[in-house]
Amino acid sequence: MFDALVRAHQLPVLADFARRHPSLQIVINHAAKPDIMAGEIEKWSADLAILSAMPNICCKLSGLVTEASAHWTIEDIAPYISHVLTSFGPDRVIWGSDWPVMLLHADYAGWMQAAEQLLAQLDARERAGIFGLNAARVYRINQGRNISSEAI
Repeated sequence: MFDALVRAHQLPVLADFARRHPSLQIVINHAAKPDIMAGEIEKWSADLAILSAMPNICCKLSGLVTEASAHWTIEDIAPYISHVLTSFGPDRVIWGSDWPVMLLHADYAGWMQAAEQLLAQLDARERAGIFGLNAARVYRINQGRNISSEAI
């Protein structure tokens, strides 16, 4: 298991690393911290799509509000979340609060509410995966115990 705390400009290096270690489970933390405040999405989205083609890589939806302005809106972060979901699919996406760092631009309830709204189009199984079950599977939490969406 390797948690990759990288920035958007480091995604090509991470792709090279992932190609050399195809059996290593990799989680991209904070969706590689795209520069949401500057509206930079094209290079980040292309580089992230390359990584999403590798089945051993997951992406964490966290740390996004701190990359947006202090007055971010759901519309500011929606294209980034949409791209992560489209690229990785709901089974390889993990939600994270990024608490306490996220307190710089949001409170926990505000970020949670925004994430729930942005993921509302998914079915209950997919949302349960993103909000906990995918993390339990990827990080091998509670192996041997029956964890279901009712537990989340």
